[in-house]
Amino acid sequence: MAYIGLNPGHRQSGKGKDIRLGVGRRGRGDLRNLLIQGAQAVLRTGHNTVVGKWGWKLFARKGNRDVAVAAVSSKLVVQVWHLLQGNPPLAVEAEKSFRLKLRKLAVVLGSALRSEVGLAGSLADSLEGLLQRCSPCFG
Repeated sequence: MAYIGLNPGHRQSGKGKDIRLGVGRRGRGDLRNLLIQGAQAVLRTGHNTVVGKWGWKLFARKGNRDVAVAAVSSKLVVQVWHLLQGNPPLAVEAEKSFRLKLRKLAVVLGSALRSEVGLAGSLADSLEGLLQRCSPCFG
């Protein structure tokens, strides 16, 4: 977080004066700008995602969109760090909607392509095969 500059600044004087600074003008500006844009996109279009809902609740509680954007971008940094460390991210969507997406994928593939990639012949068996392959995502 400090490398990218998403941690809040803090300054103290010797006389006990405590000055809290916001996020900005420290760290890698290019990465910070990309993450801030990504966080704004999550808040703009991700009303149904876990991070988007969390960001909107924070915005409602704090009353400042910039604070919510910075917090969502810091959550994105943590997820990217976990991904780079080799820890797979947990699925952030409900299993029901995930099953629906996998079913649509299996239908679009068709029986010939499903058998070519090693999935069972019937649609229900293919769906179960896809779910077994993706089960680590639901930790």
